[in-house]
Amino acid sequence: ALDRTDFPRTGNRLIVTGKGSKQRAVYLTTDAREALEEYLVGREDACMALFVNFDRSVQDDRGRRLTSAGARFIVRRLRKELGAWSFKSPHVARHTTATTLLEVTGGDVRLVQEVLGHANLNTLQGYTKIVDSRKQDAYRRYQEFLDSKKPPETKPA
Repeated sequence: ALDRTDFPRTGNRLIVTGKGSKQRAVYLTTDAREALEEYLVGREDACMALFVNFDRSVQDDRGRRLTSAGARFIVRRLRKELGAWSFKSPHVARHTTATTLLEVTGGDVRLVQEVLGHANLNTLQGYTKIVDSRKQDAYRRYQEFLDSKKPPETKPA
């Protein structure tokens, strides 16, 4: 669980304590940092948690540390507001992030494992299904390579 004091005043690096009390660095994008700054400026509660529940229908939980149920509520709300129908849950958003990271890193599973904080590489297996277009592109590039190795054709005289 992150506290307000975990948010860096400068820079983009957060230290997150995960499962087994293992700490790891998480780097914020510029957009994420700006959104967090704006979020914290707008907070009117005294709770030290970095993220709090804000479901107005559950008065007892408002202003308390964000729960998994609260995170799902936020995702559902954003999904409706933004029409982001593919993000059905925080887990789906994390899965999409993992898949995108695999795409932009050229399939570097070790790097993505570190970014996501997975202790076991096998945990990433569900994320590593390569989209068909990438497979097709790999075959196309392979064929181009093979074609470049063929001797030039000679035309009969």
